[in-house]
Amino acid sequence: MMSSTAESANPVRWSPREYRLLFVAVLVGLHGLIGWFPEILHIFGVAKLGPWFRDSYAMLAASDSAQAGFNPFVFNPFDLIGERHIYSDWWYLLGDLGLNRSHYLWVGGAVVVAFWTAVVLVLPFRSRSDFWWSLAICVSPPFWLAVNRANPDILLFAILTVTVPLLLHRRLLVRLLSPLPVVLAIGLKYFPIVAGIVLLKPGRDKRENILRATVIVALGIFLTWSLWDAINNYLDVSWIARGQFIFGAAAIPRNFVMNMDVWLWVGRAVGALLVVYAWWQSAGEESKTRQSERLYALMGTAVLAGNFFLTIGFLYKVIFAVWALPQCLRLSGSDEPWAKTSRWILGGLIALVWIEGLGCVSSFQWLPWAGPQAEAPVRRTISTLAGLLAWGTVVPLVMMFGHNLKSLWVSSKTVSTT
Repeated sequence: MMSSTAESANPVRWSPREYRLLFVAVLVGLHGLIGWFPEILHIFGVAKLGPWFRDSYAMLAASDSAQAGFNPFVFNPFDLIGERHIYSDWWYLLGDLGLNRSHYLWVGGAVVVAFWTAVVLVLPFRSRSDFWWSLAICVSPPFWLAVNRANPDILLFAILTVTVPLLLHRRLLVRLLSPLPVVLAIGLKYFPIVAGIVLLKPGRDKRENILRATVIVALGIFLTWSLWDAINNYLDVSWIARGQFIFGAAAIPRNFVMNMDVWLWVGRAVGALLVVYAWWQSAGEESKTRQSERLYALMGTAVLAGNFFLTIGFLYKVIFAVWALPQCLRLSGSDEPWAKTSRWILGGLIALVWIEGLGCVSSFQWLPWAGPQAEAPVRRTISTLAGLLAWGTVVPLVMMFGHNLKSLWVSSKTVSTT
């Protein structure tokens, strides 16, 4: 009797390792379910474009075209729909590694495994709350879209995740290697240049700062030389996302067929002003969250907000919000100044990643009743709500970004807690 009373008073709590294993088990089960019943993707609005791992296939096709003597920037005959290659020629090295289009399932599968491994290592799983919030976000339709396509963004996530452990390593030589993952990610898809914000973290002494700055300048010169033609080709394309699950400051005007050139620049201006305001408004006090969480949150916000304000992409960009989850989850259960903001961000993320998918599921109920003429306006309304949710999530993240950036200098000599 006494033992049962003690058990009810002290319920069994799972360890982070046990939550992590359960999270992996759910992911494996979900992937198996979607692989066996791919129509689930269609029900939730995640259009399946051709074969699995479409984007990995596209990178291999560009490499194959280059190996065959074509210029994939101009003509890419091996792509499934003949699209020209818009990323760097670094992808052509896949052919030098002996890989071609016939290996797309293996390559895509390896990219997916690398992505989820990085996600599982980043997420804290300190409590049941951490587990459920993380799961609700990571098993959402935008993540399915990224995984279904094996989009290069999930590879960039895995690569960039290495940056923070390198920055915080106890050995100087290892810390000086921290720019390498950022450089590799930039070389593959350009936009991770904003992730380099974490490299502004002050070193432990003046000598380290000088050495890291030297490494960054040298690598910057190499990147400029190596990517010049590829970036000009990308800017010439001026590609922006269309259809469902779009993500960007100008996404709402796009729904109403407004001038995109104007609204893209409006979004960029608003984003720049917001970052300046967030920096100016922040008191810069030392944060109580550990340094690794602040660095990941900085990197995640920089990449997510950078994509949001600079262009219109697909909603799978929210994968980079995973880096901000550990800090938001910790703060949301505390009484620190940013606790309410963190709870708002978590709620906004949940609503953002599910609203369009659930809208597609519910369409099977309302579409036969409302008629096909109602489909376009209803979907536009849902997309507009998603755009408002994106603003409501990204803006508070940027405000915390200013706080995290300032606190780096305040606590640069403080040993991070573990």
